[in-house]
Amino acid sequence: MFHKNKYSALKLFTVILFVLTGLVTNAQNPAPTYKEIVHDIAIIHEGLSFTEKQKGKLIELQDAKGLAFQYYMDVESVICLDHKCKIVQVRLFWDKLGFYNRYEMAKGIVLEKTDGISFNAADYKKLDNILGDRDSSLKEYYQNQRHLASHGSEGLIELDGATGATSGIDENSIVKGAAWTSCTLWHWANGEIFEVIRKQTAKELSTDALVQSLHQEDEKYRSFIINELITRKVYDPTSVAVVLQEIGNVPSLSRLLMDYIEKSPSDVYFDAIKKLYVSSDKSYRVIFLSSLLQFVKPDSAAFFEWATNQLVTVDSFQELQLLFRILDKQKPLSSLAIENAIQLLGHSQFLIARASYYFLQNKVVTESQKAQLDLFQKKNGERL
Repeated sequence: MFHKNKYSALKLFTVILFVLTGLVTNAQNPAPTYKEIVHDIAIIHEGLSFTEKQKGKLIELQDAKGLAFQYYMDVESVICLDHKCKIVQVRLFWDKLGFYNRYEMAKGIVLEKTDGISFNAADYKKLDNILGDRDSSLKEYYQNQRHLASHGSEGLIELDGATGATSGIDENSIVKGAAWTSCTLWHWANGEIFEVIRKQTAKELSTDALVQSLHQEDEKYRSFIINELITRKVYDPTSVAVVLQEIGNVPSLSRLLMDYIEKSPSDVYFDAIKKLYVSSDKSYRVIFLSSLLQFVKPDSAAFFEWATNQLVTVDSFQELQLLFRILDKQKPLSSLAIENAIQLLGHSQFLIARASYYFLQNKVVTESQKAQLDLFQKKNGERL
């Protein structure tokens, strides 16, 4: 009986130990909190061909909510020695917006230069910096610089007349002695894959999710959101209000903001311009008026009425010039616009007063208004 109980206790202890060991193992090696989605893609790699698409498998990493947070793809790098090139696989990583993040290589794999010397730590670091520069001069260094003639039987590519020379390349844009490697990887990292990733990320985001994310301070992400809202033609009152509130006064996004507004329906556009004009400082108001000048037409009565009313409070010469150019499109010019311009003859800023005087030349004015113009000319003749 004693031995039986001892055996049972030992068996129970073993079971408990096994369970605890499993718990510890799981705690140390938790199940991944992301999943991988494979996308078969075919893209143009301008460093290889302008017409023939290169196939690959783009791996998307999704978080627990099913949203992309990173992508990677195994691509081919080219190392050229003695007029022949061998292919080395490199894994490139991008963030969810398609911007290059980093690269990795399998253990034991190294990159080499044309003289057969392996990359050193400084070379690998420089390559990383090169791949992260979307404005690199490599953007213009295409495949026709070194014509790929044929594929060998063992992963080798013969180059037609390749010498390893780097003629025409900015030396800061390449790892010295590895121009072709730099060029090939740069185009993989910054070519069509950029838009492929952005489109895939956008597919997973609802319009509400996009709008609600505009408060984030990451300007790259904000830019991505606005471009996607333009693509989806999102111009409902709530969305437009959020856009104006969140990026209406962000200098670096002003051009993108105008792209968004200018593609909206005319009533939405005009309402947005009015709101932005009132809530912004002088530098922004010039941008908004410049946009309005492009869109105003002879029958844009509401635009002209609004521009006329702004003459009463204008205190910027640049703004006044734009307002006058807008009003010059009104045929005929309203009597209220003429009267408001007459009042500006007494403005404390002479540039504004003089601009008003010239604006009113050849306009149909009353006798009283003509008398005021004559008086202004008499008082300031030498300054006109």
